[in-house]
Amino acid sequence: MSIGVSSRPVRYLAVAVVMVVSGVSGDSRAQDTASAGASEESQSSGIVEGAVVEVAADPYTPREDVQGDLHIAGSQTMQQMVALWSDRFQELHPNVKFQVDCHGSEGALPTLAKGNAAIVAVSRLLTADEKATLEKELSRSVIQKIVAWDVMGVIVHPDNPVKGLQFVPGKGILSQVDNGRSVKHWGDLGLTDEWAELPLTVVGPGVGHGTRNWIDGILRGAGLEAVPMKELGTRDEMIRMVASERGSVGLVSLSHGGLEKVRVLPVADGDLVVRRPTETEIVNREYPLIRPLTLVMAESDGGAGGVLAEEFLAYVLSHSGQEDVVKDGFYPLNRSEWRVQHQKPGANQER
Repeated sequence: MSIGVSSRPVRYLAVAVVMVVSGVSGDSRAQDTASAGASEESQSSGIVEGAVVEVAADPYTPREDVQGDLHIAGSQTMQQMVALWSDRFQELHPNVKFQVDCHGSEGALPTLAKGNAAIVAVSRLLTADEKATLEKELSRSVIQKIVAWDVMGVIVHPDNPVKGLQFVPGKGILSQVDNGRSVKHWGDLGLTDEWAELPLTVVGPGVGHGTRNWIDGILRGAGLEAVPMKELGTRDEMIRMVASERGSVGLVSLSHGGLEKVRVLPVADGDLVVRRPTETEIVNREYPLIRPLTLVMAESDGGAGGVLAEEFLAYVLSHSGQEDVVKDGFYPLNRSEWRVQHQKPGANQER
């Protein structure tokens, strides 16, 4: 569903997140939202350096003098972050060796079930069925911890006149709620003239990626017709295609810039309040397209995935580990989120 918003790029203070703000007409609540910080306009959008995001976690205090090999598999999105964690952890625990294979969340989950990986990085929450299947295969509980947040955005060609989109959880951005059909043409979203019959082409990653599953759920919602997707290998390829193909639309991470040649659309929530990835709306968790980045492991007598994996997890959730999250352009847990993940092992809690 489209919304009536005129869009222009605006830069805000934030950590490695592209900020887009639009003027708003219509709903007064949307107008109030749009006014926040609108004076800090810039001619281009991009990563804003030097901003401060609060890291609320406690300092890391080693609990065990650990050693041995730790195999981490999973999300390509989290690859650099896992590398930062493992490098700094190894500085503190020089007798630990890491094997890191981050080629996609979906393909990595079976390695946990087979016992080949102690920890799997997954860029979404597990479904109840996935968790139950893993626990059945492992004959033990499976723990999933949220360790960071990734801010996502809907991108379109810069000439695309669509003003914005509405996201209602369970219904999907690109599904027509009146009949359950997926949007096929830009005219289905209210565009006219030459855009009305232009096919809407969704670009995204392949099926082996947790990002693909998350995107699919956001775009089509629950129980609705699947949205066909043109599969591309990398985020940069997706951005290049959207910048060159007028009918393309993508949902990508805003955490690493490179979005100067596309438009990032504002998104309205179920109450038609327009939300944008501004610092305030991200920190307050009001912007709806923020996904959890998680670590998954099997519970054992030695703790979560064993003593070594448990110690590594303690580092990840520490102040130092959350600083690494910020260094890689993602958002750390706030204090209340950190407390939930720190104090309740295995708590599979959403924002």
